[in-house]
Amino acid sequence: MVTFSKNFRFRPQSPSLWLGRFTPYSPRHAGNLLCLGREAGALPLLAWRRGGAEDRLPAEAGLSARALSDAVLAGRRLLAGGAHGHGEAYFSINEFGQVLVVDEGAPGRAALCGEVEDLPRFVDGDGSRLDLSRDPGLEPGEAWGLPLLGCPFYLSRRTRLYFQHADGRQEQPGVQDWELVESLRGLHPSGPLRLLVTPAGFVLAPAPDGADLPPQSGAGAGMVFAGRIRQEHWFEKEDGAG
Repeated sequence: MVTFSKNFRFRPQSPSLWLGRFTPYSPRHAGNLLCLGREAGALPLLAWRRGGAEDRLPAEAGLSARALSDAVLAGRRLLAGGAHGHGEAYFSINEFGQVLVVDEGAPGRAALCGEVEDLPRFVDGDGSRLDLSRDPGLEPGEAWGLPLLGCPFYLSRRTRLYFQHADGRQEQPGVQDWELVESLRGLHPSGPLRLLVTPAGFVLAPAPDGADLPPQSGAGAGMVFAGRIRQEHWFEKEDGAG
């Protein structure tokens, strides 16, 4: 399928309840989020809080962007028991490219509606394109400065990466990524850490105390680049369908 975005592709599927790794959250309190507007035929939007305001950047128009919108709405209908729903629809994309529609009425529920290859590019107010799949060229410890999207993971006091399930279970990957752990401990030599893994697989961590960072405001301030996941040293991709 040809789209106007260079690499973005979306493969829709019949929506199904998601039973895999997922972090419940309220979209109303999220710092940055992905959503669909209220108007008919709306493109996916990136809501980005920066400079004391929230900017809404539409995805580049294209067949895959439209298919993504349709799939998100189908996922919301599934979660609503067949009702079409009103207002905005919220969704997230995990590090495997799986698109998860959030049930705003019950934030612990989600529906899987398809998968992306790379990410849609979003159009800023000046016409420039924001590509969240592109390597930002940062070294560990440098300020992130981009929208804060992704799934939280953790590094324990005993220096083990894990995912925290809503029911309290802690799940570790089959193989620990010691290269990533070393990078994280280079920033924070001890103690537990809450991390964020973006849809493109970039790992973000809180800035170390005393870090010399440029002034930032809005969601994402104080977060720094820490590395990138390697699939062979990460959690297995889940089917997650129920």
